[in-house]
Order: sequence, then structure tokens, then C-alpha cells
Amino acid sequence: MNRDIQSPGLTSLVIFLLCVVLGPLLVFAPQLAQAKRTGLREYGTLAERYVREFDAKWLRGGAPADEPLVGSGDIQSLADLAMASRWCGRCKSRRLCRWRSP
Repeated sequence: MNRDIQSPGLTSLVIFLLCVVLGPLLVFAPQLAQAKRTGLREYGTLAERYVREFDAKWLRGGAPADEPLVGSGDIQSLADLAMASRWCGRCKSRRLCRWRSP
């Protein structure tokens, strides 16, 4: 078979399939970028508040005398917050986020 005859049809098919796959991503890209910025801002505010309160409680002497440091859920929550923060920082607007630990 002659490649010159099939080539325009194949090229058109590839372009069409690329539009079908990438079209929705391009349509929603601005909304996704705005949602990411809003989420990072709100999550950053929450993280900042939590770290400030953790600092005041455990490092500046605000914890009750009868509350032990070992076994406190505060430290695990702070570690979880740090991991989530790292994950959010890895998300790039040009590629999909990867669900994996550092």
C-alpha cells in the first residue's frame, strides 16, 4: 500500500484523538489552577495556625503539667500535617500529582 495515501488520514486521526484526550484538560485548566491556589492558601493558613498553637503549647510551656508529651496526638497530627503539606507542594499544574511518599 502507498504510504502517501494513508498518511493524511492517520495524521488526522492522531490529531483528533489528541484533541479528544487533551481538550477537556485545556478547558478546565484555569479552574483547576485557581482551585489549587485557593486550596494551598487555605491549607497554608490552617497549617500556620496549627504550628503556632503547637509551638505555644509544647515549646513555650503552655501544656498542662499533667499532660505527657509521649503519647500525645499533637505530635502525630503535626507529622501528618507536614506530610500533607509536602504532598501539596509537589503538585505541578503541568502534570498530574503522584500519590507516593517522599
